[in-house]
This record gives sequence, C-alpha cells and structure tokens, in this order.
Amino acid sequence: MSGDDEGRSRGGGSAERGDVDDGGGRRPPGGSRSRTESAPRKATKSGSKKRPKTRAAREAERLRRPSAALAKAGQEHGDALAKSGARGSPGRRRPRPGPALGEDRGPVDEKHRAPDVERTACLTHGLLPEHFLHAAEAGELQSPSRRGEKSKRAGDQRANGGTAVYTRAIGTEHADVPPHVAGVGSGASKVQVIMSPEILEDEDHQWRASTYDRNGSLPGSVPAGKREQDLSIEEKWGKQTRSARNQEFNKTVETGGAAHLQNEQAHYESIPLKGTVRGVVCTGKDAFDKLMASPRATQTDATHGTIEIDGEQVPVVFVDEAKDDRSLLDVLKDEGIANEAGQVR
Repeated sequence: MSGDDEGRSRGGGSAERGDVDDGGGRRPPGGSRSRTESAPRKATKSGSKKRPKTRAAREAERLRRPSAALAKAGQEHGDALAKSGARGSPGRRRPRPGPALGEDRGPVDEKHRAPDVERTACLTHGLLPEHFLHAAEAGELQSPSRRGEKSKRAGDQRANGGTAVYTRAIGTEHADVPPHVAGVGSGASKVQVIMSPEILEDEDHQWRASTYDRNGSLPGSVPAGKREQDLSIEEKWGKQTRSARNQEFNKTVETGGAAHLQNEQAHYESIPLKGTVRGVVCTGKDAFDKLMASPRATQTDATHGTIEIDGEQVPVVFVDEAKDDRSLLDVLKDEGIANEAGQVR
C-alpha cells in the first residue's frame, strides 16, 4: 500500500508583527523612537560566522526538497485552488483527471469486464491518526504528488513517481483478516480507514491493480523498445488495460488462501472521503485517543465514537486484539459498518 501513503494535508499560519518597545509594551502605530532608544544594529561581517552544515544535514535537506516536477505539480494544484475551491471548502482542490487505461487488444473475458465489487467487502488504507485528521480536513486521501511533495518510498519513485494512493481489497469471504489488516500500513499505531469498493465502478476515478511485492509497479505490457524505468508517469499509468486491471483485482477477492493479502489498488493522486469512507478501525488505544481528541470527534464510550467528515458522522471503533479475537469482517458486521453479507456500502 502506500507505505502509508498517508493522506496528509499541511496547514500553517502567520502572526501579525506589532511595534514593541524595549519594555515589552506595544507602541502606537506610526510612533517614533525616543532619542535615547538606539536603533537596532545591522549585522556586520565581523559578526559570528554561520556554522557550515554537515554532510548528513545537507542530505536531509535534499531529501526534504521536492523534485522540480513535483514542485511544479504542487504549483499547479495551488493555481487550481485559487481558481476553484472544490466542494466549496477552503483548502479543497478538484482532482485532476488521471491517465487513461491502455486499450485491450483481442477478445475480453466477460467476467473481467468489471471489477467484482459484489464479492468485495471493503477497501482499507492504514495511516497514522494525525495524518487521517489532515485527510479529513482536506476531504481526501492524497498521494505525495497531490501534496506537491516527493515520496519517501523508493518503489513509488521507480514505479509511478509518487502519484498513487494505495488501498487493499478485502473479500467478503476473507474471514482470516485481522482488524489491523496486514503488511505496510498496519499495526497498533495506525488507523484503518474502511471504504466502500463502489468507487472502483466510477469511470471518472482512475485506479490500477497491483501487489505490494511489486514495489508499487503497475502491471501491464511495456511498449517494444522501452524499459519500465524509461517510461513517463503517463505511460506507466496508461500501460495497464481495463481487462488486465479487473482480472488482477478479481483474483484478490476470490475465496481461500493467504495470497489475497498480497494486493494493492493504486488510485491516481487522491481518494475522496465523502461518500467513500464508512468507518475507522483502531487496534491501538493511543491511536483511538488521538482521533477522539480532535474537535471533529465525538466519543460515546471507551471504545466507540464518531468523526465528522464533510457533514457525515463516520463511526470509529477501538478493538483490543489482545482480548478480542474477532476478524475484521466480524468487527465490521458487529459494528454495523458492513451488512450481513459482509459488504461495506
């Protein structure tokens, strides 16, 4: 999955600068200095020298600095924000249309014409609670490129340039999946965002099928005479066909075996939360408490609460796996997040 890919959104503010005298009192606007008050001295060349940065500090700064391409993407997002506040909220940006799927050549098996949503319980995405709260503010889970950042995951850079948000598909008969799920993005420090798979049927939502052992690679044929590492981002997203994507996805929600956990869905740049997220599962009490400390949250008891996302109250549940041996599907059904068939809708 995303590494955590984590749907973070950054915010910041600035304080106004006031005129302050030497005693800490505020001087009236436009007030002049007294004759006895000396003006601040300018730094001179004879002053203390700046300590040179260490090699480790320079490398850390380089890694924090986004690439030119991603910085440009961030600027484009900022320009789009200035022109239109998506969904009418400050800080919201309309998603950009992703690259189209590759064209199927030859006959297509009827059962791979569409993703098997009927046999899919849900999509999950694991991330830190503070990052989920940023995503709730932004209204979407975001890829690094969507945020104008450079992905820290080597596979992202090699495979798709950090343009993907990752999810894992859980089938309706995957009764052995624990509440913390598995693999990247799992664990007591993370929260599992539970989403309806119906978004996969939205023709305007670009996504691809993959597996996390492919390090973010998007399966599909590479054009003759080219290597995958030489493809552009558009070419990498455009090489997987609809039938190949659906076939890869449908295999993951079939019954039986642990191999179904080895799946990823790569979503182009973002996943909208409104109408998609149906619940949040925490397996660490600290993670649950951090969510409940948010002004968006309402705690109803020691293990339950809700969090507001775009006017919708989304249920949040804490599961202590040391005392509770229910599977993820059992938890979702017991909490009313999934129906009796195990489908999150």
